[in-house]
Amino acid sequence: MNKRGWLKVLEVFMAILLLVAILTIILNNQDASNKKKSEEIYKQQAFALRIIQLDDNLRWEIMSVDSNYLPTDSDNNFPSDINNSINNAMPDYLICKSMICLFGNKCVLGSAPAKKDIYVKSVLITTDGTGYETRELKLFCWEY
Repeated sequence: MNKRGWLKVLEVFMAILLLVAILTIILNNQDASNKKKSEEIYKQQAFALRIIQLDDNLRWEIMSVDSNYLPTDSDNNFPSDINNSINNAMPDYLICKSMICLFGNKCVLGSAPAKKDIYVKSVLITTDGTGYETRELKLFCWEY
């Protein structure tokens, strides 16, 4: 029986097994890094939206947009103070677009970039009790 041949086959098998193990470790580390980045972006989005949600003046601006113009995005017919608040709260490495929609209606970003991870977070904006109307403020962000 040829023991050298079996030894060579065993060496090749072990080398392949070692290579697969190293590649698996590298891919798992990249996935964990992407998950941390996603969590951080979602936290920043939640912070920016919470500022608007808690500020009476900013909420009033959202509620004062004529419902005939909804949905509206940050490029068209959008309150500038809302845009400024979002831009000041979000980091420079992100591009963010926001939309105001009537709650329950379709609220989709029209011009999304291709081949980018898009992070979306939304909050409901309601009136102060004098009437009942609910709007949704949606924030779409992606990296440069």
